[in-house]
Amino acid sequence: MGRFMNTYQLEVDTRDSINTRLKHLGWVLEKENPRCNVFQERVKTTEQSRILQGKRPDYVLYQSNTDRPIAVIEAKRPGSDLDKALQQAIDYANPLSVPLAFACNKTFAIAQHVSQGDPLKIDGEEIQDFIDELTSLRFVEEGPEITSVPLGMNITHNGLIETFADANKILRKDGLREGYERFSTFSDILFLKF
Repeated sequence: MGRFMNTYQLEVDTRDSINTRLKHLGWVLEKENPRCNVFQERVKTTEQSRILQGKRPDYVLYQSNTDRPIAVIEAKRPGSDLDKALQQAIDYANPLSVPLAFACNKTFAIAQHVSQGDPLKIDGEEIQDFIDELTSLRFVEEGPEITSVPLGMNITHNGLIETFADANKILRKDGLREGYERFSTFSDILFLKF
């Protein structure tokens, strides 16, 4: 009995960690909230429940304001085999046509694009944690590898220099003569933009 309780507590700790990480990424876990897009130990619709034949994934993440599942997360206690857990998440994802699968053992997380069978990568690096809804949807639309700069925003080195030069001219024209004043104003503008 003691070993079962210890194993159970370790998996509960993993779930607490996952909940905190998902909340920080903007996912809504509160069942009472009409914007809830994270379902734990259940799916959102009776049709999805019927398809899974009573099986209950640890987490199913949905596109906001829809019944469209976009990711399944399998939670395991620390030290568990993540590859095995990822396969379990994929087994839940396939019947529901869920495109992304994650496995987490509190410390580490791995992810895979289900239909393509490849790990999720940003700028060539495999992701090692959960991601927000917008990034998840980019993986759904673009495939298992995305860049940190959204498509269509490729800026060359020369293009960036031209942008700085144009901004410098505008600031000088507006009366900021000192280089430090222009730099400070430009920094403020960049900060506000980000």
